[in-house]
Amino acid sequence: MAEQHYLVRTLYLANYVEAAQNVARLRRNPSDAEALRTVLKRLELADKMLEDELNAFAARGYRLSELIKHEVAEYPGDLLITIVFERAQNV
Repeated sequence: MAEQHYLVRTLYLANYVEAAQNVARLRRNPSDAEALRTVLKRLELADKMLEDELNAFAARGYRLSELIKHEVAEYPGDLLITIVFERAQNV
């Protein structure tokens, strides 16, 4: 019989959403290639930070079960999420 183990973590990434929004804005109006390269690099770094966090749990045998996004009214460009990971253990 397998017993479920859950792990709950809240992650906060400042300016994560803002980076994605800037990429979208500059791709719609690609008049400034250097600005687009800069925001693409920022988005790549933000994605890597989130990827590293998730992979750290995956390496320990956890898989993402649920993700809850929280709105931060004062900082709409920030990403605040609660993630529920689960791992089955044989008993």
